[in-house]
Amino acid sequence: MQQSDLEDRIVQTLTLVERRGYNLTYETLAQNLRGGSVSTEMITSVISSLHSVETDGHFVATKGHLFAQKCADREQRFQRLHHKYMAIARDYSSTLLSWCPWILCMMVSGSLASGGIGNHDDIDFNIIVDNKRKFLTFVFGFLLGVQYSLRFGRMFSQSYFHFIPKVICLSLIWEHNQVFPFARQDDQIAYELLIAHVIYNPQWYGAMIKYNQWLNEFFPQIYEKYSLQNTLKIQSNQISRSVVIDLCDSLARRLLFIAYKLVRFSRSHQHQLQSRMDTANRVKQPYSLFDIPSRH
Repeated sequence: MQQSDLEDRIVQTLTLVERRGYNLTYETLAQNLRGGSVSTEMITSVISSLHSVETDGHFVATKGHLFAQKCADREQRFQRLHHKYMAIARDYSSTLLSWCPWILCMMVSGSLASGGIGNHDDIDFNIIVDNKRKFLTFVFGFLLGVQYSLRFGRMFSQSYFHFIPKVICLSLIWEHNQVFPFARQDDQIAYELLIAHVIYNPQWYGAMIKYNQWLNEFFPQIYEKYSLQNTLKIQSNQISRSVVIDLCDSLARRLLFIAYKLVRFSRSHQHQLQSRMDTANRVKQPYSLFDIPSRH
């Protein structure tokens, strides 16, 4: 391995993570390095002579993007709250699965999966569901999330409507046909899949990862992570096949779209919030819940 190649991979990985608003430790950088994992010793050796990178001895970043104090706070909060947050995540997922038997796989994502928890961070989920179940899942997930806000909201500070603490965020909901294969095949989606903490059906997740061989271009270590779980036959959930449920999902889509437009209208003078909503949609495209083409 040439040192220049490793230097490029380090900078690419750091830049990718900095777009998410945090820095990596030496150890996590070595594990999650673009192009495959290497030893922490190798990372330390290369970074010591890499002028485009800066470090405080624990966190690493490209020049001008070191958020050492912020990341140290995230790390300490993670160590303090990780077990409590994961207990809530497991309890939530168990209940949602009983409501939505068409869910194929659930994973914790976002800050909790990244190893750091910020002051305003909630519990993020990425979910894979059977076809034509996306919007119905969001409705059930949101309603259950409000219940969890009332139960556990004192631990969180971000709010839904300025008075209900936000505990749960359904970040991405993919349908079966959207992940075999992924239409979007870039480093952001690849990293999202790499760091995900699968909380339900890791065997199915492993089979999905194996199917998407394009991930090898970005993070080949993901196949080692799921090397013992990738032999499951890929299939959708036959239990959820129902014309009535199809119609309910279609109705949920229309109602949610109306609600989304009303929220946008109510925030038309709050330019910062409007900008955050637009940015979130752009980052998630073509998988965002709203502003997507209608089904035919």
